[in-house]
Amino acid sequence: MILAERNAIERDRGLSPGLFQAMRDVGMFSLWLPKSINGPELAPPDLTRVVEIIFHADGSAGWLVGIDFQ
Repeated sequence: MILAERNAIERDRGLSPGLFQAMRDVGMFSLWLPKSINGPELAPPDLTRVVEIIFHADGSAGWLVGIDFQ
C-alpha cells in the first residue's frame, strides 16, 4: 500500500488518511509499547529493522513509524 501511494505521498506532502489509518490499524505506530499495556514491545534492533524497511518504501512513512507516533 505504501509503495502504491509513493507518488501521492510526495505530491501531497503527507500520507493519505486511508494509508495512515491502515498503518495505525496494523500497529505500526505502537511497535515500541510495552507488553504490560498490550503492546508488542519490539526489541530495539527489531524496531530499527521494521523502520528501515518502511523507510525503503517511503521516507515519510518510515519517519512516522520511527518517531513512535501514537
